[in-house]
Amino acid sequence: MGRNFELIPFGGGRRRCPGLPLALILGLLINCFEWKLEDGVVPKTMNMEEKFGINLRMAQPPRAVPMPTSHNPFIQFILI
Repeated sequence: MGRNFELIPFGGGRRRCPGLPLALILGLLINCFEWKLEDGVVPKTMNMEEKFGINLRMAQPPRAVPMPTSHNPFIQFILI
């Protein structure tokens, strides 16, 4: 009894999903900050040219800048 682990979504114990902590931190960062493009770039004027190499990437990758929000728990924790 209690040994049927087929329905645990991310597994448990030694075989759990190694990306779960990364997913949790990424979710916190996305939700706790307002993200703006650097240097006043708007999506319609972004340079979408590609650069070829071992993998395909943007010639000038966009840079996102985190802007603190009023409901940011990280800022509230720091200010306490």
